[in-house]
Amino acid sequence: MSALEIVALVIGAVVTLVAILALIGASRLRRMRNANQARIDAVGPAELSAQANFFGQASAGKAQIRGLGTLLLTEAELVFLQLMPSRDLRISRESITSARVTRHFLGKTQGRDLLVVTWEVNGMGDAAAFDTPDISAWCSRLS
Repeated sequence: MSALEIVALVIGAVVTLVAILALIGASRLRRMRNANQARIDAVGPAELSAQANFFGQASAGKAQIRGLGTLLLTEAELVFLQLMPSRDLRISRESITSARVTRHFLGKTQGRDLLVVTWEVNGMGDAAAFDTPDISAWCSRLS
């Protein structure tokens, strides 16, 4: 076997491996999107819905994983469905005590406005922050 044939075999193997990995990745992404859409659909009809970046929940402390997801406001609750890790934050609208705009949360400062929602359950207060479009619409509906 000549050197040229060996190089052609190696290149063919690499191209095949990359194609297989791309197919596996596309399949996994499609499953994740479908699962996320099912989570959104399960929440029910929403007054407001937007992609958001979760900046944390006060009661969980400073060392927590932020993440992208979908923020939904229904008749009964505010829901954040985080993509990775997959987790839900559900806050009853009745328990929400305020919605405000700030640029800092949990000791971290951002270069843009964040929506901070505070709520109280059984005498215990908590708060969560989100980076989401049209914060003024969220504040007016939550206040």
